[in-house]
Amino acid sequence: MRGDHFQQGLRLVSFCPLCHTRYRPFEAAVLDACDDAHLLYMQCRACQSALLAVVSLDEEGARAAGLVTDLTKEEVMQYRNAEEIGADDVIATHQLFVEIQKSNLKSQR
Repeated sequence: MRGDHFQQGLRLVSFCPLCHTRYRPFEAAVLDACDDAHLLYMQCRACQSALLAVVSLDEEGARAAGLVTDLTKEEVMQYRNAEEIGADDVIATHQLFVEIQKSNLKSQR
């Protein structure tokens, strides 16, 4: 991604979504890059929340999508290549929670 377009993409995610403190561009850590897309990690110096964002460039200009996370940079890197969670995993987890809840109810009697 060319420098000026990268800066334009950074402006799209330049404020903390929780406390609205402005991020400093030099504080953004580039965790990964592929073609014209960058995976960025920014931690708010005011509220300590973190933002994980993908900033990309296409014919229409810069785009960004971000999400607030409690993961550290190291955890993001650890889990980014992990296996996908599928529908069967979600169902199995739900069933486990149901069994735990049933067990807790039985022990309260």
